[in-house]
Amino acid sequence: RIRAGEIDKLPAPHEQAQQVSKTGGQEDKKTGPGQPVLESSSRPVLDPPTPLTLSHNLPAQRTSFIGRAAELADITRLLLTEADCRLLTLIGPGGMGKTRLALQAAEQMVALPAADQPFRDGIFFVPLESVRDDEGLLTAVIGALTTQRSFPTQGDAAVAEQVIHFLRDKALLLVLDNFEHLLSAATLLSDLLLAAPQLKLLVTSRESLGLQEAWFYPVLGLAMTDGTAGDSRKKAENDAVRLFVQCARRTRLDFDVEKEREAVLRICTLVEGMPLAIELAAAWLNAMNCAQIAEEVTRGLDILTTRYQNIPPRQRSMRVVMEHSWALLTPVEREALAQLAIFRGPFSQEAAKRITNASLVILITLAEKALVRMTAAGYYQLHELTRQYAEEQLGDAVKVGLHDSHAHYYAELLERQRTYLFTNTVRQAWTTMGAELDNIRHAWLWLIEAAGAGSTDLPLPTLFRQMVEMLTAYHLYHLLWLPGQALFDQACRGLTAAGWADDGEQIDGETSRRAV
Repeated sequence: RIRAGEIDKLPAPHEQAQQVSKTGGQEDKKTGPGQPVLESSSRPVLDPPTPLTLSHNLPAQRTSFIGRAAELADITRLLLTEADCRLLTLIGPGGMGKTRLALQAAEQMVALPAADQPFRDGIFFVPLESVRDDEGLLTAVIGALTTQRSFPTQGDAAVAEQVIHFLRDKALLLVLDNFEHLLSAATLLSDLLLAAPQLKLLVTSRESLGLQEAWFYPVLGLAMTDGTAGDSRKKAENDAVRLFVQCARRTRLDFDVEKEREAVLRICTLVEGMPLAIELAAAWLNAMNCAQIAEEVTRGLDILTTRYQNIPPRQRSMRVVMEHSWALLTPVEREALAQLAIFRGPFSQEAAKRITNASLVILITLAEKALVRMTAAGYYQLHELTRQYAEEQLGDAVKVGLHDSHAHYYAELLERQRTYLFTNTVRQAWTTMGAELDNIRHAWLWLIEAAGAGSTDLPLPTLFRQMVEMLTAYHLYHLLWLPGQALFDQACRGLTAAGWADDGEQIDGETSRRAV
């Protein structure tokens, strides 16, 4: 304590501050606490200084982030621990949540302790939607950087030189959002990386940048289950359903997922976990229940729209999203994508070549534009909403011709698999059929429809015979009773309605009639 009369002997506040600075904030061993510090001491009494907050301009988000734990772990690991990963590109179709994922990853890295922070000069978000050229890109970068600091100009130097001069000694992460319309400016990114060895870039795009040093990270839908096995309550807890519930409760306060679980799962499955589509679907809960929304989604894209005023126009409907991607394609790419929409689920390179004449090069090109994806088994697949939009671009005559070619191909595929039946290699047949079962079933249903139309050039009896035995064997072997029964019930009803049951000669007599 300080006794009366000693106050006048205390140093002034500014002198105390100087003494603390000189002694490192330590008390003198010979004086008590609170008395003037006269000598240095080894005993610390002050907490270490709080590290400065990392500079950033990341925008606040209106809603909480859901899911994608694995993706976030991958992205942060690559940017923080992979020295060679200096340009990481998040690639996916519009509406897949690339921007939100990039921002969430950036927020996690902003929050790192100082000792673990490689981006000591900051993390900056650079939106590029309105940028149209190289200079606009550089101006956008400058704009992002000057939200937290002044940007030193270099007289009459070109903008590129000024940006490079500023970044060359900086340990920064730039998050470049919506790069797909600036691919001609991609080489600028290479120039920046060469000039600034501590710079890293996280880019979102609907298309590959075409740069050698770019790392490619595909962004798919939110985590989903296949809907065929497991506890239904567990399925309802996946990320896609959690996002739907979050959106639904904003629209309808009394929304109870327990009462509409199956319909919610169906909606999320139909849109393959695409975040934007889930949000747009949930917005209709003030007018429809989940079962009605699911039914509308099966009819097309037009239900997936919203009237929210603070949603960017490019995200207010899935049709607008798809139109933007379509506009970025060449005529050859558009034709190929539209024809590939004839497939349902995964398809092989051979099937694409035989049915649509799509080459491997065009498949790779569409994959680089995130419109076709390759499965782990080496097959190709379109996102269902992409497929719906692309199929709308086909003329009726072209569509019929593609359906006929599709049915021919898969009937022949099943005919070839018959050679494995009753052999030790029958599993090879099951593997082939399992991979393309959606297309096999679709071909079967097209044959039924063609029989009902009565005006087809397809050799229907031959095609039915090629398919029926292996289709039956597959469903029996895998105990798929209900799906198999549904397929053959449809065939019986369709062929009976077409008059085939009264004229056995159309399908090679009683034997083929009994098989169907």
